[in-house]
Amino acid sequence: KLHLDVQMGEHSIGPNVDRTKDNLLILESNLQHLIGQMTYITRQQEYNREKEEHFRLISEETNGKVLWWAVIQTFILLSVGIWQMKRLKDFFIAKKLV
Repeated sequence: KLHLDVQMGEHSIGPNVDRTKDNLLILESNLQHLIGQMTYITRQQEYNREKEEHFRLISEETNGKVLWWAVIQTFILLSVGIWQMKRLKDFFIAKKLV
């Protein structure tokens, strides 16, 4: 192997300088790509957090409405049942069956 060192000013320039520069450019390009990917992932995570929070609020609101609807239905069912029993009792009393 032939190794030549060229002296320029204070620095020595070897035959692998161009290859090293190319490697550094590739490394810099890869690093920029990774930074872009990390930024994209961070934005996606923030978007998904916002969507999850919005969905959770909607779910909590819906659960509250469902609970109140069930309470109202139960109240109506009990009221109608009591009213029907009273009407049936009044009917039997009117017919003198009780």
